[in-house]
Amino acid sequence: MNSKNITIVKPGAGENALSEAYDITIQPGHTGKQVVEQLKLKGEYSLTKGDGKPVDMLADLFPLVENGEKLFATTPATVGRLAA
Repeated sequence: MNSKNITIVKPGAGENALSEAYDITIQPGHTGKQVVEQLKLKGEYSLTKGDGKPVDMLADLFPLVENGEKLFATTPATVGRLAA
């Protein structure tokens, strides 16, 4: 198999809080960074698996995922308060 179909889920935010899902096909050598660029997601996104563990955005994604797997596109989170 020279390609895998995966789904990228972008959790919702804002008033309607609806998530968006993108079905894409990847091939060997495809990186997480390329996936984010292909989807034209604005901002600093990383991909995580269902367990919340981040995927190396520069590594070959193909051996890291199963056909039909869902990954989540997330932005960095700030924990705690910012100093005034």
